[in-house]
Amino acid sequence: LSRAMLDQARQSGAYRNLTHADIGAYLDKASSAADLILAADVFIYVGDLAAVFAGVRRRLAPGGCFAFTVEASPDQDLRLLPSLRYAHSEAYLRRLAAEHGFVVDRILGAPLREDQGVPVAGLYAYLS
Repeated sequence: LSRAMLDQARQSGAYRNLTHADIGAYLDKASSAADLILAADVFIYVGDLAAVFAGVRRRLAPGGCFAFTVEASPDQDLRLLPSLRYAHSEAYLRRLAAEHGFVVDRILGAPLREDQGVPVAGLYAYLS
Protein backbone atom coordinates (compact mmCIF):
# COMPACT_ATOMS: atom_id res chain seq x y z
CA LEU A 1 0.00 0.00 0.00
CA SER A 2 1.08 3.54 -0.55
CA ARG A 3 1.76 5.80 2.41
CA ALA A 4 -1.16 8.00 1.29
CA MET A 5 -3.53 5.03 1.53
CA LEU A 6 -2.24 4.25 5.02
CA ASP A 7 -2.66 7.89 6.07
CA GLN A 8 -6.27 7.77 4.90
CA ALA A 9 -6.86 4.51 6.80
CA ARG A 10 -5.24 5.98 9.92
CA GLN A 11 -7.60 8.97 9.77
CA SER A 12 -10.60 6.62 9.84
CA GLY A 13 -9.73 5.53 13.37
CA ALA A 14 -10.72 1.95 12.55
CA TYR A 15 -7.24 0.45 12.89
CA ARG A 16 -5.13 -0.22 15.97
CA ASN A 17 -1.85 -0.47 14.06
CA LEU A 18 -0.83 0.31 10.47
CA THR A 19 2.64 -0.39 9.10
CA HIS A 20 4.21 0.40 5.74
CA ALA A 21 6.48 -2.59 5.03
CA ASP A 22 7.12 -5.57 2.81
CA ILE A 23 4.87 -8.38 4.07
CA GLY A 24 7.72 -10.89 4.33
CA ALA A 25 9.98 -8.47 6.22
CA TYR A 26 7.13 -7.49 8.54
CA LEU A 27 6.35 -11.10 9.40
CA ASP A 28 10.05 -11.80 10.01
CA LYS A 29 10.31 -8.95 12.55
CA ALA A 30 6.95 -9.40 14.27
CA SER A 31 7.07 -11.28 17.54
CA SER A 32 3.55 -11.39 18.93
CA ALA A 33 1.23 -14.33 18.23
CA ALA A 34 -2.07 -13.80 16.42
CA ASP A 35 -5.27 -15.82 16.58
CA LEU A 36 -6.31 -14.63 13.12
CA ILE A 37 -4.19 -13.55 10.19
CA LEU A 38 -6.33 -12.26 7.33
CA ALA A 39 -5.19 -11.15 3.88
CA ALA A 40 -8.08 -10.14 1.65
CA ASP A 41 -7.09 -9.18 -1.92
CA VAL A 42 -3.44 -8.81 -0.84
CA PHE A 43 -1.66 -11.71 -2.53
CA ILE A 44 -2.54 -10.42 -6.00
CA TYR A 45 0.52 -8.22 -5.40
CA VAL A 46 2.77 -11.04 -4.15
CA GLY A 47 4.16 -13.72 -6.44
CA ASP A 48 5.82 -16.55 -4.53
CA LEU A 49 3.96 -17.04 -1.25
CA ALA A 50 6.45 -19.40 0.44
CA ALA A 51 8.01 -16.70 2.64
CA VAL A 52 4.56 -15.41 3.60
CA PHE A 53 3.40 -18.88 4.63
CA ALA A 54 6.60 -19.35 6.67
CA GLY A 55 6.12 -16.01 8.41
CA VAL A 56 2.46 -16.64 9.14
CA ARG A 57 3.31 -20.08 10.52
CA ARG A 58 5.71 -18.42 13.00
CA ARG A 59 3.12 -15.83 14.06
CA LEU A 60 -0.08 -17.87 14.16
CA ALA A 61 -1.10 -18.95 17.66
CA PRO A 62 -2.06 -22.60 18.23
CA GLY A 63 -5.63 -23.08 17.04
CA GLY A 64 -5.45 -19.85 15.02
CA CYS A 65 -6.79 -19.24 11.52
CA PHE A 66 -4.96 -18.02 8.41
CA ALA A 67 -7.61 -16.79 5.97
CA PHE A 68 -6.86 -15.20 2.61
CA THR A 69 -7.95 -14.75 -0.97
CA VAL A 70 -6.08 -15.12 -4.24
CA GLU A 71 -6.99 -14.71 -7.87
CA ALA A 72 -7.43 -18.22 -9.24
CA SER A 73 -4.99 -19.70 -11.73
CA PRO A 74 -6.52 -22.83 -13.25
CA ASP A 75 -3.40 -24.03 -15.05
CA GLN A 76 -0.23 -22.76 -13.33
CA ASP A 77 0.92 -22.62 -9.70
CA LEU A 78 1.77 -18.96 -10.08
CA ARG A 79 1.06 -16.66 -12.96
CA LEU A 80 1.54 -12.95 -13.59
CA LEU A 81 -1.59 -11.77 -15.38
CA PRO A 82 -1.88 -9.04 -18.04
CA SER A 83 -3.43 -6.90 -15.25
CA LEU A 84 -0.01 -7.13 -13.49
CA ARG A 85 -1.67 -9.03 -10.67
CA TYR A 86 -0.66 -12.51 -9.61
CA ALA A 87 -2.91 -15.56 -9.71
CA HIS A 88 -2.27 -18.76 -7.74
CA SER A 89 -3.62 -22.28 -8.15
CA GLU A 90 -5.41 -24.31 -5.53
CA ALA A 91 -2.78 -27.05 -5.89
CA TYR A 92 -0.04 -24.50 -5.12
CA LEU A 93 -1.87 -23.28 -2.01
CA ARG A 94 -2.41 -26.83 -0.77
CA ARG A 95 1.25 -27.68 -1.35
CA LEU A 96 2.45 -24.60 0.55
CA ALA A 97 0.02 -25.35 3.37
CA ALA A 98 1.41 -28.88 3.73
CA GLU A 99 5.03 -27.69 3.51
CA HIS A 100 4.46 -25.16 6.30
CA GLY A 101 2.42 -27.34 8.64
CA PHE A 102 -1.05 -25.93 7.99
CA VAL A 103 -4.28 -27.88 7.81
CA VAL A 104 -6.50 -26.83 4.91
CA ASP A 105 -9.90 -26.34 6.49
CA ARG A 106 -11.50 -25.13 3.28
CA ILE A 107 -10.74 -23.58 -0.08
CA LEU A 108 -13.73 -22.15 -1.93
CA GLY A 109 -13.88 -20.86 -5.47
CA ALA A 110 -15.95 -17.70 -5.99
CA PRO A 111 -15.59 -14.27 -7.59
CA LEU A 112 -13.37 -11.81 -5.69
CA ARG A 113 -14.59 -8.62 -7.32
CA GLU A 114 -15.53 -7.28 -10.72
CA ASP A 115 -13.07 -5.78 -13.18
CA GLN A 116 -14.79 -3.66 -15.83
CA GLY A 117 -18.05 -5.48 -15.09
CA VAL A 118 -16.51 -8.97 -15.39
CA PRO A 119 -16.27 -11.21 -12.29
CA VAL A 120 -12.68 -12.07 -11.31
CA ALA A 121 -12.35 -15.75 -10.36
CA GLY A 122 -10.84 -16.25 -6.93
CA LEU A 123 -10.11 -18.69 -4.16
CA TYR A 124 -10.99 -18.15 -0.51
CA ALA A 125 -8.68 -20.19 1.73
CA TYR A 126 -9.06 -21.04 5.42
CA LEU A 127 -6.06 -22.74 7.05
CA SER A 128 -5.32 -23.69 10.62
